[in-house]
Amino acid sequence: MKNNLLIVAIFCIGLGLRLYPALTQAPWLDEIYSLYFANNFSALKLIFQPPEAHPGAYYLLLKILLNFSTNLFLLRTITSIIPVLIGSYLIYRQTKSNFLLAVLLLNPFFIHMSWQLRMYGLTFMFSVLLIQLFLNSSPFNHKKFLLLSLLSTLFSFSLIIPVFCLYLYQYSREKNIKNLLYFTLIPLEFFITKGFFTYKKYVEYAAWINSPSFTNIPNTILTSLGFGTDINNLTSSTFFVALLFFLIFIPLVYLLSKRNKLFFYTFTLPLLITIAISASFPFLSQRFFFYHFIPKVSLFIPRFLLPLSLYFYLFLLQSFNKKHQKLLLFVLIIFWLNPNLILNLNSYYAKASPHNYPSNILVMPPWENLRLNSNFTRQDLNKISQDFDTASIIETDLTRISENPDCTSSAKFNNFVYLIDPRVKSISPYHQQMQQLLTLCYQRPLQNQLPKPSR
Repeated sequence: MKNNLLIVAIFCIGLGLRLYPALTQAPWLDEIYSLYFANNFSALKLIFQPPEAHPGAYYLLLKILLNFSTNLFLLRTITSIIPVLIGSYLIYRQTKSNFLLAVLLLNPFFIHMSWQLRMYGLTFMFSVLLIQLFLNSSPFNHKKFLLLSLLSTLFSFSLIIPVFCLYLYQYSREKNIKNLLYFTLIPLEFFITKGFFTYKKYVEYAAWINSPSFTNIPNTILTSLGFGTDINNLTSSTFFVALLFFLIFIPLVYLLSKRNKLFFYTFTLPLLITIAISASFPFLSQRFFFYHFIPKVSLFIPRFLLPLSLYFYLFLLQSFNKKHQKLLLFVLIIFWLNPNLILNLNSYYAKASPHNYPSNILVMPPWENLRLNSNFTRQDLNKISQDFDTASIIETDLTRISENPDCTSSAKFNNFVYLIDPRVKSISPYHQQMQQLLTLCYQRPLQNQLPKPSR
């Protein structure tokens, strides 16, 4: 009875920590992307070649739900919070571990990824379903695992590398080449849905992500494990802090990998592959021959590591007895207090508030100034579409500016005044890393009659 009350309490706290930001946080840039794609593209277009870096199954699900409700809180709850609760329950049912349940429901990174109008809550759930099917099917059911893998990667490409490593693990056990042949269907699905000749363009929509380096690897990994707040991999540690991190992290991962082969195949190897791809692709994409088919993109961002973070804690459990688990959980909760406060309890993204700028000033980009109410309508979604078109033109100009800092690369700059709202937080590297350049280029003396931008 006492244990049941503890389980209910953990679930209630975990649910509350997700419902609060889902109810109070204004939609941020990527969530508006979700609404834009779901509202403006057909089901066929969303599955085959959606014009963005992510797969389209989540947008298709959101498109269906928008026919029944446009309540932001409800949509966040259905597509993100509920899948995470389901995944956490499935793990608890399998392990009967209060410690692991508390880790999954109280970890600030998992919380942050599970209240947004994005595919990360479903990524969490599919990560659980994949590892449970892999571990519980004896003999290994190739067809079921392949079908679940294909479905999962339609929602999140971040599952491709973990699935590949699970197939490698199965191959190491069975020494049967068909395990690797089954996996080839997943890259084939990727090229079919993204297009054999267009995948490079779509993947490079995420080209803003920084490549891994000695000083930014610690922040990204620590954030993905719940100890940091660098959600977009935009900051770096000092050399001393980075060195200290590697001196602790590498021996720990080596020890856990040596003790548990599954830890190696579900965390260590996928992490090494992700770092290798993220370091090599931006370099090779600028070299002769390779630039034809290798996209200029890095995958090294905390949300791409979400499945790996889940598996890290899942198999970390096996290295501690129950007494040590309680002590470890207490230490984790202490370290998680500040990230939870910053990411989930405070307003990490800009609060909803009207902006009364003069009509002859365009705030760049328009959709970042669009803060929807929780009960937005189809008309609001159409407004996103209009702003999206204008912002695309401006983003093109910004790309030119980044290559020509004297601000003379486009005649349009004589016609517009772009102002940045400092309260708006975005994944845009132009906002985060080029603030000084934008200020120099755009904050010009206002003229009386500035023409409005053409749509």
